Order: sequence, then structure tokens, then C-alpha cells
Amino acid sequence: MMFIPEKIKLLFIEDGSADANATVSYLNVDKHIDFEIVRRVTLKDGLEYLTNYCPSVDSCNIDVILLDLTLPNSEGVSTYQRVRVACDFVPVVIISRHEDIACQCVKLGAQDFLLKPDLNTNVVTRSLKYAIERKKLEDDRMLLQNQFDEVIASSPLGVHMYELKGGHLIFSGYNPGADAILKVNNIQFLHKPIEEAFPTLDPEISKQYLRVIQTGIPWNADIITYEDDQIKGNFRVHAFKTGPKRMATSFEDITIRAKIENELKLSEKKYRDLVEATNAGIYEIDFVNDKFTYVNDVMCKLTGWSREELLNMGPSSMLTKKSIEDWIIRWEALNNGEYIEKTFEYEAKIKDGSTIWTLVTAEYEENEEGAVVGARVVAIDITEAKTIRKEIKQKEESIFNELENKLHEWRDELKESSTLQQNKIRDVSMNIQSITNTVGV
Repeated sequence: MMFIPEKIKLLFIEDGSADANATVSYLNVDKHIDFEIVRRVTLKDGLEYLTNYCPSVDSCNIDVILLDLTLPNSEGVSTYQRVRVACDFVPVVIISRHEDIACQCVKLGAQDFLLKPDLNTNVVTRSLKYAIERKKLEDDRMLLQNQFDEVIASSPLGVHMYELKGGHLIFSGYNPGADAILKVNNIQFLHKPIEEAFPTLDPEISKQYLRVIQTGIPWNADIITYEDDQIKGNFRVHAFKTGPKRMATSFEDITIRAKIENELKLSEKKYRDLVEATNAGIYEIDFVNDKFTYVNDVMCKLTGWSREELLNMGPSSMLTKKSIEDWIIRWEALNNGEYIEKTFEYEAKIKDGSTIWTLVTAEYEENEEGAVVGARVVAIDITEAKTIRKEIKQKEESIFNELENKLHEWRDELKESSTLQQNKIRDVSMNIQSITNTVGV
């Protein structure tokens, strides 16, 4: 949509000739736009008017300048150049009898030109309207470019810019962030082909940059490793098109991050290897959905189910009735904020229909509201130990019972022996008494 004001204020710098009067008459018959025309017949007067009434873009009351290149005190390209120096923010339309000179002015920044033999109402008004619109579009593009340049300059990311020339990507610019990140002065790369600027860069990356220019589709690389005599590191790169045959890359140094991530991966691998190598079953539970979210190989061996089967099962489906009752008691206590032991015993059903006893240690996971939503669990099969303990207990009870029976026997024997001794003592006592009585007689 064109932005054309309903009223256009025009500064017409002309030579006072009949041609100039005819041009003004063409403007006065336009039915759609009201032209307010200020006429000055010398370049000096025109420049003076601009100085007084159009000193800056914010205080200018002129929408467009119509400039005749043949004036009493000036002519040719220099006439336009002096107007441009005085006021470069107002669009200028050239009037001339010489097309080559008019074209030179357009190359220097004029919005359009009119040839005197071809002037009429439609040609003049259309040229002025489009000059205003083109100037506005140029200003908008310049504003956007300035904003873009400011963003690039202040970005903590490094930015490299390239231009496609003769089938080669030529390094055309950079921002201060590029110097800071690469720790080199990037000015040394200006105007060099990418292969010369960065000689060890993977050619496939250069091909990706070319595709960005050709298709306009951005390209990202999470990590590019680069090393030459000056630059060494790992970089995350985003490539994007900035204009016809132009593109840019933004990048950040992730060398330290990549090292940390690699160490984390190694650490996680060691942890997982340890988890898989241990004799304990290790698993994670989502209490909200009653699902296993992770099980190690030992859990599969203990239960007889595959990992896929276990991950589609709920932990509660494996517990015996008594263990479920025990779990409910623990769960209620846990959610009431009561202290519960982290280690406990459960009896679980396995795939073949039998049961095993496990010694379980759980670390609980809470959500933001403090509700328990999951757990990481280590489980050890204590079925054999439980059986041995049971057998030991039974043997202990048997030995105790046997000992108690023996004690009863010994007590009875002792009691019987004591009775016999008492009877003998009584008999002896009676004999002594009898002898005593006989002697006394």
C-alpha cells in the first residue's frame, strides 16, 4: 500500500521559464491530491529556503523537491549535488532535457527524473507520488538496517557476514562479538573467500551456507569443531539469509559447555553401566500414573518380565495383598508428613506365578506442592535369606522345644529322686528313733 499524503508540499526550484509554468499547471489539475507549491527561480534561493524551512528531518515542511537542472546560476549534476548536501532527507525528482545527466543524478540518489519534452499531468504527478513513496521505503529500509546493525554490534554472539560473488562466499563483515569470541581481529578476513579465511572449515558447512543464500532457509549446527593456527574451539552456529546473495552466521563458543556435557555423558554412562552391572534391581516409579518409568536388567531377571512388559505395568500389580496393605499404610503416613523408614521388605509376585521377597530402599520425589509423585528404588532379592532365616527360626524353635522337654524330664527325674531320698531319710530317722528308744529302756 502506497503512503501518499492528501496534501503534498512541493518545493519547485526552476528557471522561471514557460516550461516551469506549464509544469505547475499540470499539478494544479490533479483531482486526488492538493499540491501546495513553493517556487524558487535560482538555486541560491532554493538552498536558502531549505536552510530556513527544512533544517532537519524533524522540522521540515517539504514533502518533495522538483529540481530543474538548468538554472540561472547552476546547471547539470552539480546542481543536484548541492541540493542533496543541503537536504538529503527529502526526495528529489529531476527535470532535464538530457537523459544521461538525469540518470547520473538518479545514480547519486535522486528518486526519479522527468524529460521536458515528455511532461504532462499524469507523468509529473505520478513521478512525484512515487518519489515520496520510494524515499519513505528507502528510509524505512535504512532504519531497519541501522537497527539490525545496532543489534549485531551489541550482540554477545559473534557474527560473520558473507556475500556471494562469482560462485564464492566472500567474507564481508563481522561484529565486535566475533573478535571477543574468536580472540582474533576479524578484519584480516575481510574480502577473502571463506576457504581462505577459514582454511580448515569443513566444505560441507560452506555448502550449507550456499544453500541458505539460495533457498532462504536458515541452517543450524549444534556443534562445529574448528581448529587452525589462530582459532580453536567448539561453536554453535546459526546461518541465515540477510539479502540478495548475502547471508550471516551467528555463533557462540561452547567449548567449555561441550566439555562439561561430554563429561556428563561419560558420567551418566558410567552410572548406567554401574546400575546395569549391579546385583540389585533398580527402578523408578511414577506414582501418579502407577507406572515404572525405568528398570534395569536385574529387575527383568528378578521378575521374569521383559523391560517392555515392566514399563507397561503398574508396580502395585506385582505386590501381594499383604504387601499392598503395608504400602497403603506407608503411603498415607508419607503424605501426612510422618517419618517412615526408607528401607523395608515387600513380597512381590513374579511372572511364573511364584513370589519373592525384596529388601527395598526408596528415595522419594516430590512436586512443587510437596506431594510425593515418584521414587527411585533399589531392590535386593532376599527370598533365600528369608527362607534361611525362617529355617533357622524353625530350628531354633525345635531346639528350644526339645530343650524345654528335656528340662521337664530332668525336673521330673529330680523330683522323683528327691522323693526317694526323703523316704530313705525318713526310714533312717525312724530306725534311729527306734534304737534310741530301745537303749533308753
